[in-house]
Amino acid sequence: MAFRKIVDFIQVDVIVAMVIDSLRAKNVAMNVVSTWTQAQLGQGSSYKVPGIVDMNVIDYNGTAFTPQDAVSTYVRILIDKYPVIPFYLEGSDVSEANALSVAMVWAERAAEQIASKIDKDVFTTIEGGATASATILGSTGAPITVTTGTQALDYVEAFVTTLREANVEDNTAIVVPHYLGLKVAGEIGRTVNAQDLATQGIQAGYINTIFGVDLYESNNLPTTSGVYSVVGGKRDDFALIMGLTSVDSGDSEFRMASYTKMGQVYGAGFVNSAAWYKGAVKKS
Repeated sequence: MAFRKIVDFIQVDVIVAMVIDSLRAKNVAMNVVSTWTQAQLGQGSSYKVPGIVDMNVIDYNGTAFTPQDAVSTYVRILIDKYPVIPFYLEGSDVSEANALSVAMVWAERAAEQIASKIDKDVFTTIEGGATASATILGSTGAPITVTTGTQALDYVEAFVTTLREANVEDNTAIVVPHYLGLKVAGEIGRTVNAQDLATQGIQAGYINTIFGVDLYESNNLPTTSGVYSVVGGKRDDFALIMGLTSVDSGDSEFRMASYTKMGQVYGAGFVNSAAWYKGAVKKS
């Protein structure tokens, strides 16, 4: 029996495009932080992000300025993550008629799994380096109890206030666990913001813009013993660099099947950790 692979009928770049489209549709972190796509960057590469810092204002006293007086800064993000998903097609003598449908289903599922891994990594990295405000926003050891819609909305307001008082404004986002997001949506009486969907497109995890900050929900936030992390800050100050997306296929050496594998190279890191805050909530 001659095994035929999906790529015998569909070009690899077409499958890659399917995966990328699905990945963007399912990834919450892509919408919450600044995301650059540099398809030519592979594992071991790095990406230079212009630094965003507080500028020093000085009084001019007649002394000449030179170009050397100008100070610039940048952050170099290492492209060091490369999650790969292998997928087997048992007895995969696929025909041209079903190759496209199989590829679409595979791309959808592969992208969903990779998106979840990226989200977990990004939110864990943010939670690990963000500024804590334990008394107001809670901590792992002393989380804020949020059980009602009113408490959920109050918590979001407190988070926004914390950001504003730290001069973290414009292009900001907060990510909350699903249960808290549902309570906020119920409290404001809105589950879909039609106007925002029309202007921004459908975004994974997006709830609404509340108190001037975009609110998202995700089940990939760090969770410990029933305590859920919450993170929020300025998108420009955390970078997610999406590098090479690869799809390879071949015949299995030990199984009566062909295989396809998908990999996504990426890197993530702070540009300015002072512009991100974290908190912790629990249901009871």
